Amino acid sequence: MITTQTPFRISFFGGGSDIGSFYSRHPGAVLSVAINRSMYLTTHPYFDLSAIHLKYSKTELVPSVDQIEHPILRAVLRELVPKGGIEVASIADIPGGTGLGSSSAFTVGLIQNLNARVQRFLPPGRLAEDACRIVFKALLMKDPDFLADAKKQKLDVAPMDGEQLSALVKKIYATPKPIVDKVSELIK
Repeated sequence: MITTQTPFRISFFGGGSDIGSFYSRHPGAVLSVAINRSMYLTTHPYFDLSAIHLKYSKTELVPSVDQIEHPILRAVLRELVPKGGIEVASIADIPGGTGLGSSSAFTVGLIQNLNARVQRFLPPGRLAEDACRIVFKALLMKDPDFLADAKKQKLDVAPMDGEQLSALVKKIYATPKPIVDKVSELIK
């Protein structure tokens, strides 16, 4: 049995990325910090090697990955445990839907847990990239309301890897003071 603990987070928007006149012309960035509340995921081999037993706010017992209702569990297990024979249980210090990164914490914890089962430990950058890619594919790219809203607001919806994000942050920090001052005025 393996249990992982993943902290929840609070995200702060920066650089005027939540102002239409700014994000329609410039990319945005988000800064997140961990808090002292966590998501706990436990995995254990399931006695029926052809089944998958899942326990979260619901309970699922399915014969194949494709029949899993939970989109993140389905996407992660499809990649890491496609044949089944596993039991997954989640417990959290706070409920889902709070805006504190529960989907992200769930995804990161599950990927870390399933990789630890086979003695593979991903570096933090790789773990974050895998989690972003999976959540993006499993949730956002299938949400018609999100996609329609992004298109309406002329947002480029594409995940970035760590190197691209670092370059973006450097570019934002190099923003000339007059532009920063103008955005500050717009925010007031």
